[in-house]
Amino acid sequence: MRHFFRPLALLVCVAFAPTVDARALVVISEANAMYYRFVSALGDALVVPGGINVRTALQQSRMAQLGDFDVLVVVGVRAAKAVAKYRKTPPRVLYAMIPQRSYAWLERHAQLLSPPQLQVLYLNQPPQRYLHLCQALLVAGSTVGIVYSELSKKLALAISRLAEATSLRVTLEAVAEGEKMIPHVKAVLRRSDALLVLPDAKIYNERTIKAVLLNAFRADKPLLSYSASLTRSGGLAAVVVGPEEMGRQAGEILTCMLAKCDTVAVEQHWPHYFNVIVNRAIAKRIGIGVPAEADLLDQIKKMEQMVGDE
Repeated sequence: MRHFFRPLALLVCVAFAPTVDARALVVISEANAMYYRFVSALGDALVVPGGINVRTALQQSRMAQLGDFDVLVVVGVRAAKAVAKYRKTPPRVLYAMIPQRSYAWLERHAQLLSPPQLQVLYLNQPPQRYLHLCQALLVAGSTVGIVYSELSKKLALAISRLAEATSLRVTLEAVAEGEKMIPHVKAVLRRSDALLVLPDAKIYNERTIKAVLLNAFRADKPLLSYSASLTRSGGLAAVVVGPEEMGRQAGEILTCMLAKCDTVAVEQHWPHYFNVIVNRAIAKRIGIGVPAEADLLDQIKKMEQMVGDE
């Protein structure tokens, strides 16, 4: 245990060391390894003069002001709430690692700053990325099943619309408030070739996920998702975004903001960098040939490039 805490303690010291010539203030939601990894990747990607200062949401909430910085980087929902009270803000603000739905909630409840230039880096993956994962792993004509609640309805419908232009079909199953979701999972598995699990804490959580995996396992249907842990627990594959990928992209955006690039007043970004995780044991069990993770990642990136070029 002693060897584990030494590098973490060192990272804390490095992350919070004040920089005299700092041009950006980074407020993170919590003091934990995930946010430190984000900050480290952000710093590595920063290619303009001037450093960054880092504070936690708790530290910032105890301060009377934000300070004199060119750019404010707000990382996570808790950090967004901590800085919302300040009237005098830097001219440029970047919100990062916030789910799109949470950002919309903050906006509705006046919990967001309104600077002249605003950039948002969502935590969510874009809908076409899920579809590209399915296209890369399933044969033409396959049916992808999606179970959703109100939390993931918008994403599920977006994927279904995008699938109309491909060789895949999507079958949807809605779970109403108060309904048990496992009967819906069983129903969608009966009429599909794969189950696509979307981020939706109402229906996919600690109480239900084991039953979902068990039903997919019994049906010999691959489970595709957004989660590395879910894939390791019995899913086939996932497209995942970690704090390093988010930090790298945030660093690139921050570089442009500090260099005062010409951008629109408000710009929203999906995660650009991501990885693919594959469970080889599950692939072998259900008899699906899956390329190497690096090749699968390249395949999905090429699909995204083709869509971007159209």
